[in-house]
Amino acid sequence: MLLPTICVVSVIVIAILGIMIADRQSNTNAAPSTRKPKRRIVRRRSPLEILKADRRSANDRRRVACDSIMVSTRASIAPKERLDEGEFTGHVVLALDVWRGKDFTLRNRAVGLSWLPFVDAPEHEETAETTTARLARVYKLNGEEKVLLDEIKSDPAGRIAIAAGTVAARIHQYPAWRLPFFDKHTVRVDLEAEVTEVTKTAQRLRAQRNVLGPPPAGALCDDQQVVNLYIDKAHVLDARIDSLLDRLQSLNNYRIVVGHTQDRHDKAAWMRKVGEIDDFALAVDSDVDRRQGERIRRAASESDFLASVYLETLAPLTVSLAMTDRG
Repeated sequence: MLLPTICVVSVIVIAILGIMIADRQSNTNAAPSTRKPKRRIVRRRSPLEILKADRRSANDRRRVACDSIMVSTRASIAPKERLDEGEFTGHVVLALDVWRGKDFTLRNRAVGLSWLPFVDAPEHEETAETTTARLARVYKLNGEEKVLLDEIKSDPAGRIAIAAGTVAARIHQYPAWRLPFFDKHTVRVDLEAEVTEVTKTAQRLRAQRNVLGPPPAGALCDDQQVVNLYIDKAHVLDARIDSLLDRLQSLNNYRIVVGHTQDRHDKAAWMRKVGEIDDFALAVDSDVDRRQGERIRRAASESDFLASVYLETLAPLTVSLAMTDRG
């Protein structure tokens, strides 16, 4: 009896030990980890790095705005009226000449026989007609001028000047631009003066940006006074470029208004032309034509009837004549 009892007790003890071991393992697995996650070290950007990123973003924004204005301006021109590759409008060439300090009035002047030795060019007289003709002319640039034009477009402020020239040229091309409406209501903008002023401002901004130069380096970038002054000047210049962009956008809105004026003028001209058609006279003429048509139809019917009667009467006579001839 003792041996079976010992066996039973042993089995019970082993089962209890197994349960205790399983519980300990379960508690060990369920215990939360006391290991702390590694912290991600984030390096704080310096004020100059923040300024650089902000200026890059601002330049991208201005470029997109200028490109959008250029695209919409070109889209407003009928395909058959668009310039070919390598041709430039007078207002764009004006911006180019102002940028490089050349007198735009020297273009499109009469030369006479000045190409001959000892022969002077005829004396030039600047008039409103010559100014308008010079701006309305299409120009071809030489290689040096094309390179300079690309350089201007690559400058944030210069791009605005070229866009202003493009918008002004489109306004100048509208026939409605010559209507007295704009003078009568004193809403005409001096396009030549506007392009000139925008270009001169863009040129000054470029010179000032060159003076400011790149961000301070070396010992200067550790000088808080130097860094603060650089950032302040950069913000002032960027704000000035934004105001110039706003001026361009206003000029583009003016172009849209002139375009709508052209549309309304074209509609009014069409309405006047079509309105000259006399509806009453046309109705009277139509009635006369209808009555004349009816008269002609009756005459045709009567002619057909008379012709058939005539031919039927003529047939016996023809036979009688034929027999007489044989006799």
